[in-house]
Amino acid sequence: MRWLTGLVVAAFVAWGGYWFIGSAAMQRGAERWFAEAPARGLVAENTGLKVRGFPSRFDLTVEGVHIADPARGFDWQAPFAQVFMLSYKPWHMIAALPNEQSLTLPEGRFDIRSSRMTGSLVVVPGTDLALNRLRAEAAAPVITAPDGQVWQAAEAHLATERAGDGNAHRLGVEVTGLMLPAGVAAQTGMSAAVPLIRLDAVLGFTAPIDRHMRDTRPELAQVGLTAFRVEWGDVVLIASGRVEADAAGYADGEITLRVENWGTALTAAEAAGLVDAGTAQTLGRALTVMAGADGDPTSLDLPVRFRDGKATSGFIPLGRAPRLN
Repeated sequence: MRWLTGLVVAAFVAWGGYWFIGSAAMQRGAERWFAEAPARGLVAENTGLKVRGFPSRFDLTVEGVHIADPARGFDWQAPFAQVFMLSYKPWHMIAALPNEQSLTLPEGRFDIRSSRMTGSLVVVPGTDLALNRLRAEAAAPVITAPDGQVWQAAEAHLATERAGDGNAHRLGVEVTGLMLPAGVAAQTGMSAAVPLIRLDAVLGFTAPIDRHMRDTRPELAQVGLTAFRVEWGDVVLIASGRVEADAAGYADGEITLRVENWGTALTAAEAAGLVDAGTAQTLGRALTVMAGADGDPTSLDLPVRFRDGKATSGFIPLGRAPRLN
C-alpha cells in the first residue's frame, strides 16, 4: 500500500502547488487592475487585498474599496468586497457585498443598506469570458436617495441567462414588498405598499457581453417582453410584446397593456402631475368607451404602438417612445 500513500501525497502536493500558483495569479491580477485603473481614467483604491481559501476556493477580499469614473459621474465606496471562486471551477464566481455602501451617480449620492447582498457570475470557459448567467439578490434593501427619500423592499432579485448562441440574454427581475417613500405615495393618493413587481424579458444586444465589451460597446437592440406585472393597491398592470431599436435608437414595435382598475391608475397619474387635468378628462372619456367594448368597464386592454419616436394607442397619442440605446 506504500505506493497508494505516495500517490495521495503526490496528488496533495500537486493540488497545493496549483492552489498557490492560482492564488498568486489572482492576487497579482487584482493588484494590477487597481494599479492600471488611473491610465483608463478611473479612480481605484483599496486599503488591503488578500486571497485565501486553501484548498478548495480562491477567496479574494478587498478592504476599503473606492472605485470611480469621474467622466461619467460614477463613484462607489464600500468597506469591503469579496469574490469567491471554486479552485476547480474558476469560471464560476460568487460575490458578497457589505450591509452598507454608497453609490454616487450624476443625480447624486445614494446610500444603500441591506441585511444581505450577494451575486454570482458564470462565464463561458474560453478566452473571451462571455457572460453565461448572472444572479444578484438583496434582502431587506433600503436606498436613501439624494433628495432624502427612502425606498425599501422585502426582497429584490435579478437574474440573466444567455439565450441561444447569439447576443441575447433572458432577464428576470422580481421585487417584493416594495415600500414607496411617504411623499411619493401621498402625491399619487395610492398606498405606499407595492406588493409585487415582476419582469421576464429577452434582451438582444448588438455585440456579445464579454471581456471585449469596453471596445465593442454592446447596445440594446431588441426587447422581447414575455411578462411584466405590477400590483399596487387595487391596480394591476400587465404587459407583453416586442420592440426593437430604430435608426435613431427609439423603440419600434408594439406592447399590449392590460390595466385592471384603470380609473384609479389614471387618477393617480393626474395627482402625480404625469397627466394634466384636461388630458386626463379627455383620456378618461376615450378609455371608458374602449373599456366598455370589452365588457368589463374596470379593466382595459391597450395595444401601444411605438413608431417614429412616438407612442400611440389607436388614435390616442401617449407621448415619446422610450429610447433603447
